[in-house]
Amino acid sequence: MLTVLVVHCLPASLPQQIAGRYGVLIFFVHTALVLLYSLERQLGMPGLVRRFYIQRAFRIYPLSVLCVGTSLAFRISWPATVFTPSSGVSVVANLLLVQNLLKDSRSISSPLWSLPFEIQMYLMLPVLFWLLRRYEMHGAIALTAFSMGLPIAQYFLIPNSPMITEFIP
Repeated sequence: MLTVLVVHCLPASLPQQIAGRYGVLIFFVHTALVLLYSLERQLGMPGLVRRFYIQRAFRIYPLSVLCVGTSLAFRISWPATVFTPSSGVSVVANLLLVQNLLKDSRSISSPLWSLPFEIQMYLMLPVLFWLLRRYEMHGAIALTAFSMGLPIAQYFLIPNSPMITEFIP
């Protein structure tokens, strides 16, 4: 996480950007691990998956909606470039945190760029948890190979597409 701080505090350079990207990847891997352990501890409790999704939604969306709404209401943009949403679709995408899925949409406030990836990770974690519990080591190996190959395949098969798979590993 220190790498992300360094990237934001020092003048941009390619090595710093790479270090920042790896810092974000490490954060996602750590978050996934902690949440999977949490699911493991709660296994057998009624409403596990529903409770997981509700907790994640209340953790992310209220503050995100406040940030997007404040940015729009006061025409605040960070970095300091003026950002005008290209359409209502772009605003809705930012409110729902799916702007990385749309080709012509970007984050209204640039620090929000990673939240769509986090939301998509949350959507997949219970599925991964079930698959890994069901298929144990064979599933884990297949899932790892798939997750590492998918971004590469997307890059070559669908150039210039939104990189939803960019942070899968």
